[in-house]
Amino acid sequence: MSETDTYTITLELLRSQRDKWLRRYSEAKGKYERAEDALQSLERFVEQLGEGPEPPATAQSAAEPLPFSRMGLTEAIRGYISARPGPYKTTKIRDALMNGGYPSKSRSRLYASVCATLDRFVDKGELRKRGSGEWELPPDNTPASGEVPRPTVHYQGDAAEL
Repeated sequence: MSETDTYTITLELLRSQRDKWLRRYSEAKGKYERAEDALQSLERFVEQLGEGPEPPATAQSAAEPLPFSRMGLTEAIRGYISARPGPYKTTKIRDALMNGGYPSKSRSRLYASVCATLDRFVDKGELRKRGSGEWELPPDNTPASGEVPRPTVHYQGDAAEL
C-alpha cells in the first residue's frame, strides 16, 4: 500500500467521523431547541396564571418558632386573616400556614381542612365566600348572624413573611 493510499483512507475515516459527529450535534441541537420552546411555553403559562405560590419562609433562628407552629388550625387561619387585607385565597392561606410552620405533612389534606374551616367561618358569619376558593370579611366586619364578634388573633411578626 502506498503512502497516498494511507492518507486517502485516513482522510475518509476522518470525514466519516466528522459526519457522524455533525449528525449527533444536529440531533442534540434539535432536542435543545424543543426543550427551550417547551420551557418558554411553560413560563408564559405560569405568567398567565398570575401569582405563583407563596415564597418559602425566611430562615429563622432555632430559638424562634415559626409563626404558626404552635397554633391550632382555626387560630392560625384567624391569625393569617387578621394580619392581611382580603380577599383571601384558600391556596394562599394553606401555603402561608405551611411556610409559617403549621404542622402538616400533606398539602392536599391541609387544603381540605382550610376549606372546611373557612366554610365554618361562613356559617358563623365571620367570612363570606366571593367565588371559587376566595373569601372576604363581611362589609362591616361584623358577623352576619348577630353573634358576638370573634376576638381577633394578632399575628406577632412581619406581615411580609406571610
